[in-house]
Amino acid sequence: MSNDLRIVNLSNYVKPEIEEIRGKDWVLNGKNNSYFEYVEDRFIGSPTNSTILNAYSNLIFGRGLMARNANRQPMQYAKMLTAVPKKDLRKVVKQYAKQFNAAFQIITNVNGTKQAKFIDVTKLAFNKVEEDDKITGFWYSNDWYNTNKTIPVFYPAYGTTNGKETEILYINDNQDSSSYYSLPKYQSGLQYAEMEEEISNFYISHIKNGFSYGYIVNMNNGVPPDEEQRQDIEDKIRKRMTGSSNAGKVFISFNDGKEAAIEVVPLEVSDSHKQWESINVQCEQKIMRSHGVVSPRLFGINDSAGL
Repeated sequence: MSNDLRIVNLSNYVKPEIEEIRGKDWVLNGKNNSYFEYVEDRFIGSPTNSTILNAYSNLIFGRGLMARNANRQPMQYAKMLTAVPKKDLRKVVKQYAKQFNAAFQIITNVNGTKQAKFIDVTKLAFNKVEEDDKITGFWYSNDWYNTNKTIPVFYPAYGTTNGKETEILYINDNQDSSSYYSLPKYQSGLQYAEMEEEISNFYISHIKNGFSYGYIVNMNNGVPPDEEQRQDIEDKIRKRMTGSSNAGKVFISFNDGKEAAIEVVPLEVSDSHKQWESINVQCEQKIMRSHGVVSPRLFGINDSAGL
């Protein structure tokens, strides 16, 4: 495997750069493995996206892992069914539904039995592929932003050892090993999930500011001689005109030459929120389309259609 630097520049705005960096044995999913975090933030911030993903993960998990004929061949399935704890399986399913990447940590016990445990895929990074394009292992770090302190630990890929070591069974649908990570199937809807999140932030800010963008207070009776006096006046005005959620929304100007001692000028409130309501509806529709949602009501999303 050559040590040449390879950077894959993808065309979509939110797609990550997959880099093989000279001198590093791992390949990250975006800078500092941050693309996992970006996708997770879109799950947390977008109500439409999180509702659909929660529903999908519940449907995928179903009743858990089981065998229909386990009662007829109990010994054959006993190890398989006890090797994956239900809580770990649920975590893996939910992470796969969100990231389309997930992983099990395969642990070999002292008696030779194996157990599959959930391992957070956002903390894993692929080892560089060998010349035969085979993935031999993965690197684990609690903090990919600071690998000097949290030094990555190598784990071999499942099936590449004598079976006595702890291995990583990585799950994704990527058929090209040189691309390493899978993109979410709803990749095209991530921008709209972020837009939906920002719209909610706009509404919260608008409400907390009393449906106002703030005020300008002109102190026209002269400029205080020192900084301490100016700061004291500013603190008193903010304390009386704003609450904790509105702090910093008042702009104070000290000047002289006008008749009025104090002038309060409200900042003009625009009607842009009306346009944002229309955008919000479009975001919801685009997110559902990216997930392939045919009937929103199956996911707990009400629509105007139907009886």
